[in-house]
Amino acid sequence: MPATPQPPPGPGLLWTALVQRVAAGDPDAIQALYASLAGLKGYFCKHIGAEDAEDMFHDLIIVLINQIQKGSLEDPERLTGYVRAIAERQIAAQTRLRMRSRSACSVDAMSSRPIKPQTPKRHWRERNCGPSHSEFSKCYRSSSGRC
Repeated sequence: MPATPQPPPGPGLLWTALVQRVAAGDPDAIQALYASLAGLKGYFCKHIGAEDAEDMFHDLIIVLINQIQKGSLEDPERLTGYVRAIAERQIAAQTRLRMRSRSACSVDAMSSRPIKPQTPKRHWRERNCGPSHSEFSKCYRSSSGRC
């Protein structure tokens, strides 16, 4: 007989029982944990935007469950602080990634620009005299100014 899902912990309730159930792999406890921390979606939305908030929240839950099951959470009563630290690290990592992406785009945009634009004088010289300096000298020395 499947266990009935228990309501998520609210203010004043202990996180210890929920964390112990998550550590044991109880799927209902994982759902309760997910539901009780759903407010973090708004936190992610505020800091990284709505388009990535759901994915970032889901990643946080996966990290949190793995940490709980490895025994890394020493004090279950401080779960909210632990979760907040994970969220802040994820936001910082996402921000760094976006900054690198933007700087890479700006470097790519700069490298696609011509380094030295042709001036009308240089363009005329290359069209009429050819690109070599010696040909330009011959052209310049001639009396007609033509090559």
